[in-house]
Amino acid sequence: MKKLSFMIFKYIWLCFFSICTIILFTVPLLAETQPPNIILITLDTVRADHIGFYGYKTIETPNIDALAAKSVTFLNAYTPSPMTLPSHASILTGLYPQTHNVHDNDIFQLRKSIETIAEFLKKKNYNTAAFVSSTILNAHYGLNQGFDTYDDLNKYWSGGNIAVERHAETTTSSACDWIQKSQSPFLLWIHYFDPHFPYNPPDPYSEKYKDKPYDGEIAYMDYFIGELLSCLYKKYNKDKLVIIVAGDHGEGLNDHEEEKHGIFLYNSTVKVPFFIKIPQQKPLKLNENVCLVDIVPTLLDYLSIPLPQYLEGKSLLPLISNPSETNTYPDRIFFLETFMPFYTYRWSHLFAIVQNNTKYIKAPSSELYFLDKDPAEKNNLFDKQKELPQKFEKSLLQFFKKQPIEPWDIKQYYSSTEADSSIKEKLKSLGYASTAPSFNKPASIPDPKNVIYLLKKLSVAESLFQKGIFNEAMVILEEILQKDKENGPALSGMSECYMYMGRLNEALTYILKAIEIYPNNDSLLVTAASIYKNMGKHDESEKYLLKALSINPVNPRAYAHLINIYVNTNKLDKATAVIEEIKKKNLQSADIYFAESLYLLQQQKLDEARQLIEKGLKLAPNSSSAIANLAKIYYLQSKIDKAIELWEQYLTLNPDNAEIMAFLGSVYWNNKKNKAKADQLLSRAIELAPEHPDANQWYTILATIRRD
Repeated sequence: MKKLSFMIFKYIWLCFFSICTIILFTVPLLAETQPPNIILITLDTVRADHIGFYGYKTIETPNIDALAAKSVTFLNAYTPSPMTLPSHASILTGLYPQTHNVHDNDIFQLRKSIETIAEFLKKKNYNTAAFVSSTILNAHYGLNQGFDTYDDLNKYWSGGNIAVERHAETTTSSACDWIQKSQSPFLLWIHYFDPHFPYNPPDPYSEKYKDKPYDGEIAYMDYFIGELLSCLYKKYNKDKLVIIVAGDHGEGLNDHEEEKHGIFLYNSTVKVPFFIKIPQQKPLKLNENVCLVDIVPTLLDYLSIPLPQYLEGKSLLPLISNPSETNTYPDRIFFLETFMPFYTYRWSHLFAIVQNNTKYIKAPSSELYFLDKDPAEKNNLFDKQKELPQKFEKSLLQFFKKQPIEPWDIKQYYSSTEADSSIKEKLKSLGYASTAPSFNKPASIPDPKNVIYLLKKLSVAESLFQKGIFNEAMVILEEILQKDKENGPALSGMSECYMYMGRLNEALTYILKAIEIYPNNDSLLVTAASIYKNMGKHDESEKYLLKALSINPVNPRAYAHLINIYVNTNKLDKATAVIEEIKKKNLQSADIYFAESLYLLQQQKLDEARQLIEKGLKLAPNSSSAIANLAKIYYLQSKIDKAIELWEQYLTLNPDNAEIMAFLGSVYWNNKKNKAKADQLLSRAIELAPEHPDANQWYTILATIRRD
């Protein structure tokens, strides 16, 4: 009996030990099979050949290089579009632009029916967060789908003070705050924008790369990528993180005469850095062509999530697991496009195919390059080949299902109702001037390579305009229009020059021509309305403003001009209705503050009007008209010294305004008895505008001063 008891005890003990052993050895196994944390880092406007790891010797990118050295690096990675929004739409969806229908920055929006990688992973209980660094990727463009946290530049808007980008330091700080509170599993997307034009790296990178500021921006960004990785590694085992790094497009840097990007489909702007760090995967360098549309299928495959059949990218895991196998995806074709030339300048949009070492560019004058022998794409062999172009043309038609979506056919995906015109103005500083699609097919369209030289002229004209040298700017703009009569930026530039010179009839002629070509551009419509308002044609101005608001119901300039018109025509009930509409939509901008201040001035509410102007001047400190109106308020409130200070400030900004100069001269005489200053200002006013309607009064005041 004792022996039996002992055997039973021994059996129980062995079972207990076995169970403990199973538990002890199973827990680590379960930990290994937990879904991995995934980090996606996108590098805006970074050429692959400007990263140290890719062989560029004149830059220091130690953090990117160290990560790439532990990763699977794809040496021939392509973006389907050399524009930020379309490229990122492809990165997040695994689809080409012809399928997700985001073809350019600003004017398109990802449809809610298109599923993003964040939405895929939300179904697998992932926490999802994104930190983007440019207005171009703000939430209303649709890439926020599936993200629990979408940290964009909306949080940096303060009453209309719109930031167009934030630097790597700020983006990294926000991302690190999130990482500290994060819970696994998560998908974290961080987008860096610093290498994008304009190139202004902070110290010490500005000094170290003073002759190559573009490289300085990349080096600065690299430092904060190191800070980001440090935040991650402090909380998570770095060997268990999946980290993907990809450029969204490159930069021309004057290759093929392209300074920036978006015009052409040459490798300088469509070949990008791309590598993936995978747990327990040995580092590799792969030469096979790949594309950014491959990111989503690769991630889904790695997580054992069935790939939807509609995805256009391919999983790269077969390439990674069999690096010596060269026929994983034999003769695979990649499709590239850019519609930016058409939407901005009415130049031809371009399509391209890359297959193995060959690139075909479909243009009014098509191109063919053998990239292994001609990596700089200098020797166009299109006229020397017959069969290859026909083959590629057939491939394009098959991909497009026999008919490509052309820019004049695209209207159902245009998203202007969510776009603030203030954003569009800010985007100009980045070199973008995209306008809404025109729905009429042009009779003929220039080939971008035949007119690319005009962009340098446009840059010179814009610089002259900013300096107030209007006549010289107009000479250049007129030269551009003689070569390219439908060039939108040149037409609107001519209009603005004439407007600032007070030649309103000529200004109107040019802006109406621009509107004829770009009928859905609310910014152009508001400019036309402003000209009509200055001409005293308030009904015409109102008509154009209402049309602009029908296209873009959140255009602050349109609302501001409407208030001005209604105040000037004493239609205060209509002005009140507009102000109520603004408050419903919670629209805030300097223009709106200034317009509402005029409404309050009309009602003699001086203190309230002053507060609004001062609020607006914090956002737009050099608004001459606002400064003049504020000076008027202080004068009416008998605060003469403050009024004089503001009028002096106004004249610093507008040194040739004879009317304000003469008025200030009279104030110096009547209120301060400053004979010398009054004489100086009135004399200068008469010299500047001897034919002014009030010039006789100025002569009389000046004579009185000198007589007394």
